[in-house]
Amino acid sequence: MANRSSSPPQEGPATSPESLLSNRVFDRQIRLWGVESQRRLLSSHVLLVGLTSIHVELAKNLALSGVRVSLCDSRSVGEIDFAFNFLVKREAEGQRVASASLAGLRDMAPFVAFEELPESEFQRLLAFLGEEDALAKTQKGERAGEALHAVQLVARFTAICVASEFYPLSSLAPLDTLCRQLNVAFCSSHCSGKLGFGFLDFHRHAFRVPAPKSEKTQAGVSGEAKKGEDGEDESLPQHDMKEKAYPSLDEMMHCSLGKADRKVDPALLVYLTMQKWQADKEAKGEQERKDGTTSRTLPLPRYDSLPEDDDFAHFTKQELRQEGGPAAAAFEQSPILIKTLPMMWGRQYTVTAAIVGGVLAQELRKYITKEQEPIPNCLLFNADSSTAAVASLPPSGVSVSVIKTP
Repeated sequence: MANRSSSPPQEGPATSPESLLSNRVFDRQIRLWGVESQRRLLSSHVLLVGLTSIHVELAKNLALSGVRVSLCDSRSVGEIDFAFNFLVKREAEGQRVASASLAGLRDMAPFVAFEELPESEFQRLLAFLGEEDALAKTQKGERAGEALHAVQLVARFTAICVASEFYPLSSLAPLDTLCRQLNVAFCSSHCSGKLGFGFLDFHRHAFRVPAPKSEKTQAGVSGEAKKGEDGEDESLPQHDMKEKAYPSLDEMMHCSLGKADRKVDPALLVYLTMQKWQADKEAKGEQERKDGTTSRTLPLPRYDSLPEDDDFAHFTKQELRQEGGPAAAAFEQSPILIKTLPMMWGRQYTVTAAIVGGVLAQELRKYITKEQEPIPNCLLFNADSSTAAVASLPPSGVSVSVIKTP
């Protein structure tokens, strides 16, 4: 396969943010969230790694908002993709998923710039970050070439979203750490049938909220009204700035589920236990560690239980009961989920994807525009209960001891 350049394409005058704004291409969106927010969306760049059902929905929603999107997925389009990826056409079978999906995005949003990132570059990034003390070596000037590649690649993007069906959460903590250092948002998602999970790390995120009416009234009395171009009174403090701190992925993965808020959906705690079980299996060598879209295929639906399903049930019982508190309660409340989750794990379901992809797109828009308070770092949608639950893990004020595993 020929090596493809990952350098960003040049924006033409017709597709520059200012040109699109002046030509009222995004007039409907501007009426929804304003000119400055739309300018920020048009100037942003989001990387999606792995075209799962959730990421297909996320790509669509971001593209229609005017966000520039890069896709990274080196798989060949196959039958399973046609079940959920509405961006690819039947005649694209056998082509790379990323390039075939780009064609669909360009048809959908012709005024937005899209590109493909070779997956070899992303894997090179993860391989370097996975080395022991990789970031410390970067600061000391060691491995200068790899360090420069890692920093330049990550810094190109406003946000990086990785599908954990292909790259498990346990392998992404070093990437999240680098994203935090470079102030790049990090997001990961996972679809398991009727359950969909999302993780967000917006670091220390500043955002605007409407000012209380009392402040507006007081300012209006003390000062003369000044009308802006849009007719609003500029003398009034229309907004206040607030800040929200997000835990890192490492902190979330190592937090005690027993210290979670008692209002947290029990399904989320069971779901995170499944993530830990999968990571433990790989760490013990029970299954070969392979990351990437070509080495981890999306599974087909399974309706019969396997012996390893009982292993997960036993692991969950030990883990959650040992954690105590809400975790132990989650085990008692979720016997059916514990039995069926291994059968659903990694299965793509369009109903789940539509909800989770829509919520993640909404939160990324909040991050980019700095408008409105975003949700906490963990999201779980349950199609059986038609609810999308959010939680901050670890809870605010709870310290986390991160233990590095070999």
